[in-house]
Amino acid sequence: MRTTITEQEKLQLLGLLTLGQQHNKIVDQVREAIEKVIEDPNGYSQLVDAIWEYETDIDKLLRNMGIEVENATAELHD
Repeated sequence: MRTTITEQEKLQLLGLLTLGQQHNKIVDQVREAIEKVIEDPNGYSQLVDAIWEYETDIDKLLRNMGIEVENATAELHD
């Protein structure tokens, strides 16, 4: 590993760290929103894990979690 960097590289690293920190804040907000939708007080679900995947089959994921999607037309009549 290098033991010295330039001022420009320091600024580049600062930008990368800031970007990563902002990304993590957004991921936390997404996690909290998911937990609200499925009313998960434990803060853990396969949906939260799926945030870190590049592709997700939402139907399969919900089925594996035992979550059913209600008929959309039934929601209109409620």
